[in-house]
Amino acid sequence: MRWIYLLLFLRTGSSSPHALVHMGALLSPSGPFLHSTLLDGLPVARCKPEKEILGPTQPWVSAALGTEDWERGDRMCREEKARFMETLLQLGDPPGVASVLQKRRGCVLEDDGRVTVFDDYGHNGEDLDNSSLTDSSPATGSVKDKRECVALLKKLLKRRKKRQVHPEVFVFVKMGKFTQLPYFSCLTTGFEFEAPKVRLYRKRQEVTRGVWSSGVRPNGDGTFQLRKSVEITEEEGQEYHCRVTQGSFSETRRLGSCFCLGGGRGSKIWSLCQPSLD
Repeated sequence: MRWIYLLLFLRTGSSSPHALVHMGALLSPSGPFLHSTLLDGLPVARCKPEKEILGPTQPWVSAALGTEDWERGDRMCREEKARFMETLLQLGDPPGVASVLQKRRGCVLEDDGRVTVFDDYGHNGEDLDNSSLTDSSPATGSVKDKRECVALLKKLLKRRKKRQVHPEVFVFVKMGKFTQLPYFSCLTTGFEFEAPKVRLYRKRQEVTRGVWSSGVRPNGDGTFQLRKSVEITEEEGQEYHCRVTQGSFSETRRLGSCFCLGGGRGSKIWSLCQPSLD
């Protein structure tokens, strides 16, 4: 489905544009209903299926929205499930056959103030033309719906900016799992929103080739981590360091000169100076 790639872009891209996305999925008419709200690709709220109410997935979100916003979210959870069931029945999948209906709606706010709204369906992994569906939900392109989406997006962005937490940075040497060669690694963890930029340096020159990246990974507590590594070259006495930047935040961690104590390149015995913070 093409719109999945848009979410991946928003999650790891720059701080602008910003997007608020409501995503839902129903696994067969009688199956579980899943619904989450994402800000720039990261979950901020979800419908709790046991109570059919909207709840925050991160503590700072609670204070970002008012009582009317949460009440509107509770209604959305109840009404969306009914709409999903109605739509899936309209599609007429044979009884007993597994079927999945997905929906994505929301808005994108560009840095120049332009707003784009969207309302897309997916059925069993394929894009679905929803023009033939009888959908009782408000039209996403309406002036009112567009205005409410942007207002909610701005509220969350304003609170998120106050909540910005700088990541922690760690550097270390680890032997390759299969190559048994030493790698210089830089781990940044604890960031909540836009992924920081991580650059690796050898002899004060940025390394751009042969760099491995873990990609952005969840920590399980609402924060994320990113690790990058590069193989330590055969030339001994080289200094490695890592620079992490995110907005006004900048931090550099260094490892001193690398010396092999014996056993050649396949040896696990490597001596490095302790990491230092600039």
